[in-house]
Amino acid sequence: MKKFIPLVLAIVVFAVALALNQPEPQVSVVVAAGDLPEGRVLTEGDLTAKELPKSLAPEGAVSDPQSLVGQRLRVARSAGDPVLPVHLGGETLELRPNERAVALSVTAAQGLAGLLKPGDRVGVTVIVNASQQTFAKYIAGGLRVLWIDPAFRREEAPAPQGTPAAGGGLFGGGSSTGGAVDTGGTAKGLVVLAVPVEAKSVVYDFSLLGAMNETLPVYLVDLLPALSAQGAQFGLVLEPEKANGEVITSGLSLQGIAVTPGATLTPTPTGAAPAQDAEAVSTPEPTKKP
Repeated sequence: MKKFIPLVLAIVVFAVALALNQPEPQVSVVVAAGDLPEGRVLTEGDLTAKELPKSLAPEGAVSDPQSLVGQRLRVARSAGDPVLPVHLGGETLELRPNERAVALSVTAAQGLAGLLKPGDRVGVTVIVNASQQTFAKYIAGGLRVLWIDPAFRREEAPAPQGTPAAGGGLFGGGSSTGGAVDTGGTAKGLVVLAVPVEAKSVVYDFSLLGAMNETLPVYLVDLLPALSAQGAQFGLVLEPEKANGEVITSGLSLQGIAVTPGATLTPTPTGAAPAQDAEAVSTPEPTKKP
């Protein structure tokens, strides 16, 4: 019996060595074919399959690139990085029972590019062109940001030095929409806001003009889409977490703010003779002697 023990040990050692020398099973993992930015909607050319040892494959790895086509990246991926389900989809839009999600199209400048993040509170100023006049009015505040276009989070190349600014100064000029001001940062994107379904009062404060305030009851879920359909522009105003009351304004027309000095009287030179009355006074002729 003892003579068989070395043989058994040799067989066990050989089996272990053989098992250790076996190549590890490979699995197919979907990876980025190139550098992919945040917010990109994936296409077939963005993805490729790569064979990896099973022990190196990340949890939740996908093997079929076609299953991810058409989905949006939540985070940027570098070439060769695995693309997993947790990297896909947008921010979760969490709405309260009395809220509805409304998307506004804004320029990068009007949308506070680079500053906004989901959860921030903003006010909305609407800019319309009516009767060849540009009019702006703050209409609502305390609206919660749900989603921001990823394009607003990326730095854009600065304009070359010496490039003239469009618009021709404060009052624009050269605009076919009633002299609307060029805000700069003209790249457009969407910002999604949580809007209450209850009626709201838009107040016009005319106290500085010595007039009574005016109040317009509206539903923002009606008003904002209607303004968008008519080509109105929206400016977002970042608000503190604990705002001190609601902002109430009178609204502003650019025609009303373009004030020029009135006519002035020409001063009379020093030492000049006073002007005579319009009716000349007749000088009596001397009495003739007989």
